[in-house]
Formats: sequence, C-alpha cells, structure tokens
Amino acid sequence: DPMTLTGYDIAGVNGSGAITTALKGAFVILKASEGQTFIDPQHDSFASKARAAGKLVGHYHYGRPDTKDTADAVKEADHFVATAKAKTGDTMWLDFEKSEDVSFRSAWPEWVIAFCTRVKYRTGASCGIYLNDWYADQVLENATTAQAAAIRSLPFWKAGNNNAYVSDPSVGPGNLHGWPTLTCWQ
Repeated sequence: DPMTLTGYDIAGVNGSGAITTALKGAFVILKASEGQTFIDPQHDSFASKARAAGKLVGHYHYGRPDTKDTADAVKEADHFVATAKAKTGDTMWLDFEKSEDVSFRSAWPEWVIAFCTRVKYRTGASCGIYLNDWYADQVLENATTAQAAAIRSLPFWKAGNNNAYVSDPSVGPGNLHGWPTLTCWQ
C-alpha cells in the first residue's frame, strides 16, 4: 500500500500568506519560474519557510511552449534550475498547461522531453510533469511511440479529473493516460 501524503502547491500570486496554510501539509510545491525570464517573487521566501518547518519541498516551472524550437525548452529549463536552487531530495516539475499557440501541438512531446531531460542533466533529479486531461491527451496523441514511452517514464502529477479539480478525493484521479502510477494528484 503506497504511502499517501497531503500537501499544497502555491505561487506568489496566492499571496504571501499562502505559505501559512501550505505548511499544514507534509509537502509544499512552489512555483519558481515561468517562461525564459519570470521568477516568482515569493519562491525563495516560501522555500525558506517550508524548509524551516521541516516540510518536503518541490519546485515547478510554468512552461511556455510558444515555439516549435526545443532550444526554447532548454532555455526555460536552465532558467528553472537557476531559479529553483533545488536541494537534494527536492522534487522538480514542469507545469505544462498553457500555450499561446496550440498549432504547435505536434512539437509538444519533443518540447516536454527536451525540458525534462535538461533539468535532469543539470540537477541529477528526475523532472516530473503536471498535466490536466486535455493536455495529457494532446501531448500523447502527438507523440511517437518512443516519445510517449519517454514521457510516461516521467513522474506524473495529474491536475484534477476530466479537466476539473476534485474536492472529494474519493472520486479518484480518473484517466492515467497510460502512466503506470501517479506521483501526485490534485
């Protein structure tokens, strides 16, 4: 029986007081960065408070796959690694739920793999992926068999069930999109 932990993901947009609620959980996953330049202004403060409280810490990057160029994914990954300043045992996540141009969907699998591969190369830690059902379908439908296998080898943090957050955990996470297990579910 796997151990289940309850925690929170927060970002500066939630306000500086969000960490108070988040510290009630076993872990906190913090927004570190977005795109190639944005740094969450609360990240370092939140991380410091979570560590001081003895919480497990994770970091996430809000991906901006706005071109088909995987060099952009690498630049975003480098920005994330520099901003997160992760320590041994921290988790690293790509939040993949936004694109200004969905016509680039054919490049999403390669973009995801390039980002997560770069994070692992730079940190030694696996980088998981946060997806809702729609984005999971789009990424996997555009993936080759090899790309789908590589993506499904990443830790999977699923956003809700059927593209909606679930307030009653007994409802369950729904479709796992071929992943053998979930690492995190919201």
